Amino acid sequence: EEAIAEIIQKETLSFCGKEFHGLAQIANYYGKDYSLVWERLKYGMRMEEALFLPIRQMNKPQYEITCRKNL
Repeated sequence: EEAIAEIIQKETLSFCGKEFHGLAQIANYYGKDYSLVWERLKYGMRMEEALFLPIRQMNKPQYEITCRKNL
């Protein structure tokens, strides 16, 4: 994990047709927090998801569930 982090921080990365010098530069370019993007990538998200998915509110359900029972 540390080796991957070091590579991602130092290597030239290509994303959406642009070249960036590390993940921090990509995160900064798109106005995102580097640590959030890194954690999302670490947990298996694709770069697009890590950068563009909104941050879920902790006490707000992600989905609304409606239960319909026949009484």
